[in-house]
Amino acid sequence: MKYISKLVLLAAASLLPVSGVLAQTAATADIPFDFICQQKAMPHGSYRITVLNENAIAVVSKDGGIHAISLVESTDTAHGKGGKLVFHRYGDQYFLSEVQTPAGGVDMQLPTSKSEKQARLNEAKLQESGTTLVAMK
Repeated sequence: MKYISKLVLLAAASLLPVSGVLAQTAATADIPFDFICQQKAMPHGSYRITVLNENAIAVVSKDGGIHAISLVESTDTAHGKGGKLVFHRYGDQYFLSEVQTPAGGVDMQLPTSKSEKQARLNEAKLQESGTTLVAMK
């Protein structure tokens, strides 16, 4: 069943219109911690992140053994040059949240997975209420 859903997702992603700027944009990253991309657990290591089109990305380990495909939503958030991966951290779990393309100017936002929502809820239960002070001049 998982194979069929991945195949359907890949087929749908390949049918979507491709922007000339985003077509097959790829970058590599050395990620020093285990993380989750959608519902897929990914061990630490070197990864190639490929923007398949304006609605999908692929995250593939350097050896090609571990991979995940995710739908994304493009945003026009401005950021500096250089590509970046943004992770949300809850306790010792990291979730891939955003891909900023190396050319700059385009962010690819991943949808929040069920496992991330659960981790966020669990983390909120562990947090103690407190007071935060901000200095004024």
